[in-house]
Amino acid sequence: MNTNFARVRNGRRTRIIVALVCVALWTSTSTRAAELEEVVDAAIAGDPVIAGTIAEERAWREASVAAAELPDPRVQVNLANVPTDTFDLAQEPMTQVAIGVSQSFPPGETRRLRSERMVLRGEVVPAQRALRRATIKREVSLRWYDAMLAERSIQLVRAERPFFEQLIDVTQSLYTSGARNAGQKDVIAASAELTRLDNRLLMAREVRARKLSELTQWVPAMSIATVPWAATSDTQVSWNAPDLAMHPESRVSERMVRIANADVELAREQRKPGWSLNTSYGIRDHDRFGNDLADFVSVGVAFDLPLFRANRQDRQVRAASERVAVAENTRLEKLRVLRAGLAEARTRVDELSAQRALYRDTLMTQLDSLTSASLDAYTARTGDFNDVLRAYVSRLNARIELARIETEMHKALVLIEYYMTTDDEGVSQ
Repeated sequence: MNTNFARVRNGRRTRIIVALVCVALWTSTSTRAAELEEVVDAAIAGDPVIAGTIAEERAWREASVAAAELPDPRVQVNLANVPTDTFDLAQEPMTQVAIGVSQSFPPGETRRLRSERMVLRGEVVPAQRALRRATIKREVSLRWYDAMLAERSIQLVRAERPFFEQLIDVTQSLYTSGARNAGQKDVIAASAELTRLDNRLLMAREVRARKLSELTQWVPAMSIATVPWAATSDTQVSWNAPDLAMHPESRVSERMVRIANADVELAREQRKPGWSLNTSYGIRDHDRFGNDLADFVSVGVAFDLPLFRANRQDRQVRAASERVAVAENTRLEKLRVLRAGLAEARTRVDELSAQRALYRDTLMTQLDSLTSASLDAYTARTGDFNDVLRAYVSRLNARIELARIETEMHKALVLIEYYMTTDDEGVSQ
């Protein structure tokens, strides 16, 4: 009987090895797995928001030039002082055709300040573009690692299936031989566990499909079939303290503060009067006796009279000053959120690193020993089959949990990289 059982185990081991080799070959010969960097580059290159920011930046540049120019002059043509009794243009000496030109001038340095404000607004766009790039890289990377975990779960479940098939053969062999510790319930329990494993594989595939779908939303032009597994490095993670004020999100907030300050200067300029210059030339016909009449020239200046300054211009200045405070508080809040997020991600990496070490160095070794000992005890007719099942399931769960820990470390490192992003494009300008 022991010889038969050994033959069963040896045959099963051969099939296990063949199955594992097939899994490895399937992984290597399946549709080429895309690389994360390749996917990120494709997502950034195909992002319509980034393409739109290039046009927006040009638009603000053009608008700043236009804002520095004077308003277009106005031309006015009047037929004045026409007698209504005869409508004869030569009847009255005051009848004339007047052609006038007027030019308005905004208050103080309004044109210059408006142009500078639009230049500042245009400088926000490169920071927004850098922020968009960093956000895309973060979101694509996080979804990539979610898909990677789903792929890894499938591999682990598929690799474990031959071992559960082995359990069925073992229980059937012992049950057939009449072992006291083996019964039909053990065969049924092993078959049920294999069914649950198959269901687990189906669920993992469903998760993989969903995660890949979420990933391809960022790169619809790419077909991503598989995501290769990549364990985290055993080397100590180190980083320099970043200047979060140079993060694109901080740079956007800082530029918004500068724009708010420019609005204050603009509001102050409104305290100065705007004015306009107008001139006209009146052409007269000859009188009724045929004598030529002299033409008229008129020149005038009009200006604003700020009689309601206290409730208009002054309040506009105060309102603009309050918006500066709002923008500054927003900037400080962004910095606070960035600092908190970076600190949380660093703490997360440290905690996950400790968990990974515990699983790799201790728990996995213990579970491998427990699985082997439980199976040996059962085949020696001194152990219980439930202990064997629990050992195998616990080992599979631990392997999947280790993969989850590795994935969470990847994701935490992605967040750290996001927080350490600097607005190099905006600084260069």
